[in-house]
Amino acid sequence: MFRQLLAILKKGDLVSQALQDTNEMLDKAHNIFDLSVRSIADKEKPEQDIYQLDREINALEKKIRRKVLEHLSINPQQDLIASLVLTSVIISIERIGDYSKNIYELLDLYEDSDKIRIDEKLRKDAQIISATFADTKKTFKTGDRNEALELMKRANPLKKDFDLYIGEIAKKKYFKPRDAVANVLFSRFLKRVTAHLENICSGIANPFELIGFYKQTDEEAD
Repeated sequence: MFRQLLAILKKGDLVSQALQDTNEMLDKAHNIFDLSVRSIADKEKPEQDIYQLDREINALEKKIRRKVLEHLSINPQQDLIASLVLTSVIISIERIGDYSKNIYELLDLYEDSDKIRIDEKLRKDAQIISATFADTKKTFKTGDRNEALELMKRANPLKKDFDLYIGEIAKKKYFKPRDAVANVLFSRFLKRVTAHLENICSGIANPFELIGFYKQTDEEAD
């Protein structure tokens, strides 16, 4: 279905432009995520202004909404579902930008943030999320439902794993309290980014009423 929606979206000037803007939003959100993770995990100074990138994502979201609204005001019966799907997707992208910014802002919690110790497990998880992000961007362009389903299957257990991690971190005696706080917050933000990537993929794989939900196959439900 999403491939059909892509074909519809590309027919009209305004919504086609909105689709291009959405791809730009995805690129910027991926960039801000990677920069923020490296800033906390590897103590790398971001090559770009995190807050400026976040403002650019927000500006693109408003721009897309205006284009979709203008398109629907001219053609109220045409491309309604496609426009709603696109609007749902950009909300998740904007939220990813916010949570990525929150990761960067963990540095502000400590005067000597260079000494924060990030768990190796979370470093690896962040790499998995970045790879999933790259695959999500490709899948959004192709509209491949099977690929979107596979990405959702990859994301869902990762979210659950973050919940288990938070419970386990309290048992790790080698963590200082300040490091434990930083890692718990980092874990929560990674989980939320993962959840919104899953939401984007659900917009590709699921019917409109199930966007934002992980739809199990009969085999998985058993």
